[in-house]
Amino acid sequence: MKKRILSFDCATKTFAFCLIEIDLDNVLSMELTIPSIQKCISKFECDVINFFPDKQDKDITILERIKAVRTFLSRFDNLPNDTHIYVEYQMGANMKANIVADVILTYFYNFIDVKLVPPTLKNKIKLCSGGGYSDFTKKYKSNYTANKHHTTFNLNWFLSAFNISVSLKSSLVNHVADAFAQVIGYAQTHT
Repeated sequence: MKKRILSFDCATKTFAFCLIEIDLDNVLSMELTIPSIQKCISKFECDVINFFPDKQDKDITILERIKAVRTFLSRFDNLPNDTHIYVEYQMGANMKANIVADVILTYFYNFIDVKLVPPTLKNKIKLCSGGGYSDFTKKYKSNYTANKHHTTFNLNWFLSAFNISVSLKSSLVNHVADAFAQVIGYAQTHT
């Protein structure tokens, strides 16, 4: 089944998205070869945006944050409303990320499938040997570091396997990796 999925990693300084059109039934089958898996992807777009490069995050007002996110989201106005929208659930203490998530949820409220994805779902993905979350918790002392390396490893494997190139600074790839991992994590646990 082919799906168009738009996934977001919520932040103001490192707002990331991943838009992917993918045949989830086939891409998740482990018997496929990489050349045949490549046929499952018809679109892959991602980016990391710093809405306020000249301001510190603490100096951005709530209204500025809302307006910046809302203005950016207008680039997706032509997406059909059967696009699946995934937004990472934000912990209560992270007010700034909660504002960003709320703007996204409000903006796409009329789409048929809008999901708040729990952050732990990303830990379930494993696209290849050595790509499991436990492989990274053995290497890194902090869960945060293990999380970032785990999702980045799987995204890099995916990009290589599908022969997709992206123009991102290496320091920003982990933000797109989180948005990507939400897509794969949800697919692997709900298909």
